[in-house]
Amino acid sequence: MSIYVPGHKRMAAGLFGMTRRNFLKTAAVVGASVACTTSCGTTGTGSCTAACGIPAADNCDPPTEVCNGVNDDCDESVDEGVRTFATAATGPLGNAAKLASDGSGFVGILRYNGAARLYRTNASGTVTHSATNVDDSDVVSVDIARISDTQWVTASALEGTGVNVRLIGLNSGAPTSQDVELVNESGTSGLARVAANSASDAMTVYQSGSTMRVGHVDFAGALASSVALPGSNPRAELGMDIAARGAGNGYVVAWVTGLTPTVNVALVSANMVVTSNGSVGAGSNPTVAVSDSGIGVAYVGADNLPRFHYLSSSLNCLGGSLRTLCPVTTSTRTVATPIAATTFNSTLDIAASGSYFWLVARTSDGELVQRLTTFAREAIFRSSAVTAWISVAPTSTGTPMIARGAGTGYNHNFLGCAP
Repeated sequence: MSIYVPGHKRMAAGLFGMTRRNFLKTAAVVGASVACTTSCGTTGTGSCTAACGIPAADNCDPPTEVCNGVNDDCDESVDEGVRTFATAATGPLGNAAKLASDGSGFVGILRYNGAARLYRTNASGTVTHSATNVDDSDVVSVDIARISDTQWVTASALEGTGVNVRLIGLNSGAPTSQDVELVNESGTSGLARVAANSASDAMTVYQSGSTMRVGHVDFAGALASSVALPGSNPRAELGMDIAARGAGNGYVVAWVTGLTPTVNVALVSANMVVTSNGSVGAGSNPTVAVSDSGIGVAYVGADNLPRFHYLSSSLNCLGGSLRTLCPVTTSTRTVATPIAATTFNSTLDIAASGSYFWLVARTSDGELVQRLTTFAREAIFRSSAVTAWISVAPTSTGTPMIARGAGTGYNHNFLGCAP
């Protein structure tokens, strides 16, 4: 093809004849889809610029998330929506196990034949230090909370005696009791939960007769005092929980009262002054955790569906409305019967990781794991006919480790990529 421009024969050849080949090449490339580097360093796609250059990171569309341990799609999460239950690791004999991170794995506590037993696992849940007794008898429930990668606090509810709150450290890699303080209560007969802001600031919530009480432990003496939580008709058999809010900020507590069970929340200071006390809704089996940006309260609603409230530090909804006005029903799967009066096994648990929460539930047809903020962002489910109890703790990378079992046999399971 030739193009004639009068008086500009050379120019015509330079502009058009150039470039017949280059012109066609340019027309084929400008705007075409090309590989590029996203804002999070993964390989995405974008449109070739007018100068035929690779688009900048801001104009590079991330790829779809795949299960590879990488944040492919440049959001806040790794492998979301594509994880599944990884191969299970068998736990020690016992039940109602609770875990807390040690930075590279977990320290766990469980109840077995009336004793409280400590053990340690690696990141995949394989036991590295066998279970050893810290309380030998009369234990009716156990709990653990992380202080740091080398210290934890545990609670053992002792029938008719009180709650042993222990400071746990490591001795040659094995979890070991470093100190103990008894919250002395002759009426202790049920569940106890524990949290800690430091090695001298821990608190337990527990059942004593027909009341629910909180006791502060500083490990400065042998005995700790306690106060009763407010509300008529306390329903300790329907569960309670506590979470630390950080040094100087006290704790948040959730418990159940009323002939028609109602879940209450309150802030409690280190000197056991209760403030911001009020209900969130009808239900039972409450569990609470504190994230980087708020307080998560989960419980089993009156319709046996899992409920979740994301609250501010003042225990109102994140948007400022009353705490009763922001419940999220996270699933249409019904949660199995809450706390069993003789074993104190939980069928609902929650743990914080960064700005979000992991919720686990023993449903009527299996096991449910969800990642939550103000709504359910991710859900993993598998059928199971035998699971009696379930609990969750986040790993150092934010992925949840799940302990669940029936009777005295149980497993640790984390979420990972399908084999």
